[in-house]
Amino acid sequence: MMFRDVYFCWATSVLFELLEITFAHWLPNFKECWWDHVILDVFVCNAAGIYLGIKTCRYLEVKEYDWAGNPPKRNVMVALRKGVRQLSPKQFDPFHWDVFSSGKRFLIICLLVVLIEIVELNAFFLKFVLWIPPPHYLNVLRLILWFFIGMPAIRESYQFATQSSCKRLGSMAWLASAILGTEVLICIKYGKGMFPAPWPQHIVIAWSVVLGLFAAWILFYWGYWVWRKKPKTKQQ
Repeated sequence: MMFRDVYFCWATSVLFELLEITFAHWLPNFKECWWDHVILDVFVCNAAGIYLGIKTCRYLEVKEYDWAGNPPKRNVMVALRKGVRQLSPKQFDPFHWDVFSSGKRFLIICLLVVLIEIVELNAFFLKFVLWIPPPHYLNVLRLILWFFIGMPAIRESYQFATQSSCKRLGSMAWLASAILGTEVLICIKYGKGMFPAPWPQHIVIAWSVVLGLFAAWILFYWGYWVWRKKPKTKQQ
């Protein structure tokens, strides 16, 4: 419901599983079998969540709520539903990221994906460095707070990436960035000496190859292919 795009959700889902493998030598929670990463996480749990989330978004796109409110009713469930509707938007717009429509949009979306993955990783690193047990209520409370902060922050980021009239990020996007930066600093400060294991060689080689190929593709696509496809002005 935050990203409202199937491809965006799949990208973050697969990338997080790769990050779990990357940091498995530091965080015991990430040590899973291959079928747990691929089948259970990606193609079962995450796929079901993406499907239900997209269906919910499509349902809410055509559902409008009256912010003025209706006359009060005595039914408790009706009153609860009315209260939830007052806090929800009047309309739920779909997102069309169109990642390859411009270089600016591509870079913003790549940066947004990286920041989202850091938010997800912090959930595990904060528990580890602060000695917070998994069933503690702070873990759930953090996710709830990030949901309510992330909804408007993603919306503002989407507007900044897709609308040429939007020249700056909104306040919620900056607030989310500040909170994320604070979480990273906490992990760095209290995690000193807690991660003595060196990076496995195959992880370093794999990420070096992937990032190198990705950088080469960016230079080729945006530096040559897109420039070649642009219509050239006729010389007088």
